[in-house]
Parts: sequence; structure tokens; C-alpha cells
Amino acid sequence: MRIRPATAAELPALQDIERAAGALFRALGMPEIADDEPPALDVLERYRAAGRCWVAVDERDHPAAYLVAEPVDGALHIEQVSVHPRAARRGVGRELLAYAADRAREEGLTALTLTTFAEVPWNAP
Repeated sequence: MRIRPATAAELPALQDIERAAGALFRALGMPEIADDEPPALDVLERYRAAGRCWVAVDERDHPAAYLVAEPVDGALHIEQVSVHPRAARRGVGRELLAYAADRAREEGLTALTLTTFAEVPWNAP
């Protein structure tokens, strides 16, 4: 998959990706995560306008995953990374993280940070 900056027109699709990815948490006994609303369009637009909203796109150039991040204390903090279940288990999330790491280096940031659920199987790698 190719990674590129998200466009403003794609932001609603990112919300759809978030909902689809979040639904998988229900089977893990985490319905509150499954029911959590995705970031609002104005929030996603702030990341996009700042140049920190990236999408992994399929062969038709449609987003299949996204990542938003912001600098915090000299590091690039990953606020959200979501992969649509249709694109899951193919290393897309890993590619997005590597892309973010490259952007962080270009900006002189020294690390990536992320908070996540350690017990979620797809987060383990």
C-alpha cells in the first residue's frame, strides 16, 4: 500500500475506517471501545492541515488505514492509527508507523510515542 497525506475530502472515510476497526473490540469484551466515536471531522482536519494525517491507500487510491500524530515533548505522539479490517494483518499499521517515524526524523523529533492496549492480539507485534 502507498502512504500519502490525507485530503480533506477523505476525512469522512477515516471516520468509517475508525468505526470498522473499532468494531473488532466488541469480540474482545471491550464494547466501550467498539462504541467510541471516531475523531470529529474538525479534529481530523486540524491534523490534516498541520501535515500530520496520513493514509495508506489501496490500488484505487482509497484510504484503507490512517494515522494522526502530533509533536509532544520532542517526540511524535501517535494519537490514532486505525486499519480497516479488510486491510488488516498485512503490515499496513506497521508501514504507517514507519512512515510517521521517517516524518518525525525529518522534523528533528527524537522518538515516537504511543499508548495502546497491550492485551489486544493485533497490537502484540
